Amino acid sequence: MEIERSNEHIQLNHEQLLAMVCKAFPDCLKLDEWRILSGGALNTIYQFKIGPKAFVLRLYARDR
Repeated sequence: MEIERSNEHIQLNHEQLLAMVCKAFPDCLKLDEWRILSGGALNTIYQFKIGPKAFVLRLYARDR
């Protein structure tokens, strides 16, 4: 059973995503790679890399 998205993805440009990532990683100067992951009925999920390490950032959008 496939779940349908109830809203649009939260679109961030590189600078916006980097600003959010820097709150958790203050020494981060650049994102080596980033993309929106598919899935999630309400949230927008970004995958990004800082050097060789990959991370996931989930943006909660239910009350938007």
